[in-house]
Amino acid sequence: MTLNTKLASFSILILFLATSAQAQIKKASKIPAVADKDYWAYIPEASQVKDGTKGTTVSNDAFYMAKFEVTNAMYNEFLMSLSGGEKQERMRKVSQTQLAFQNTERTAYGEHPGFANFPVVDVSLADAQAFAAWLTKVYHTIEKRPFKQVKFSLPNEQQWTVAAKGGQNTAVFPWGGPYLRNAKGQALCNYLRYPETAIVNYLDEEEYKVDVQQIAPEMANAARIASYPANNYGIYDMAGNVSELTTTSFIESREDITAKGGSFAQTGYWAQISTRQAFTKPNFYTGFRLVMEVIEE
Repeated sequence: MTLNTKLASFSILILFLATSAQAQIKKASKIPAVADKDYWAYIPEASQVKDGTKGTTVSNDAFYMAKFEVTNAMYNEFLMSLSGGEKQERMRKVSQTQLAFQNTERTAYGEHPGFANFPVVDVSLADAQAFAAWLTKVYHTIEKRPFKQVKFSLPNEQQWTVAAKGGQNTAVFPWGGPYLRNAKGQALCNYLRYPETAIVNYLDEEEYKVDVQQIAPEMANAARIASYPANNYGIYDMAGNVSELTTTSFIESREDITAKGGSFAQTGYWAQISTRQAFTKPNFYTGFRLVMEVIEE
């Protein structure tokens, strides 16, 4: 079987990956296929105030951001296309520490069909970039595609931030408001919530201390993609669920990169658009989404 034949067969699978569990999605009525233009949110050219600065503005060119995080199903198709050493290299990196954290159900998270439409985790920046390069090849084997030539990649921090704000420069969270819950008390993203009875504070003349006795285990899991409402650009899960890789260095003199958005394993502070965290190696709460550069329409 030639490379082109293989890619063509994989493209057929990719076309249906994002629609295989639509009935289980709460907020999104339909998850379009990657080759569908509706899978992508158009982010217009704009200028905005840079986070953490006093009036410094930055500009971005127009681009397309995936409305959804890359899923286990999509990443598994990528792994199936590989062989030998390369396949072994791109397999998920699950450390013993992570396995200790995860229960029996979560150790099968990457392979079990019940988690097909959940975000992929335990991948490195190199793994994510290899996936993007593979998907670019697959896309160009599809005869009826919306654009003649494209390139998929990971967003830089500026692109991620612009997309997360949904056209609202002052947005604290992707939905625009400053609160983590709506008027009905419902969480607006998948972040780590503690029961109030688990939070203990200690007071004396010398110090004030807050301690958490236990977490809410039923909350400490990733959710299916698009289980929470989208932002104004129609993008889901930019806050919570899993943190998302960018290609921007966390500190220029170091090798770690910036992850954004917070996760199911982190408190609401990390779900704010302005917060950033260092990503040094694969973990159980960080995944990624793609941007699309249209080279030829």
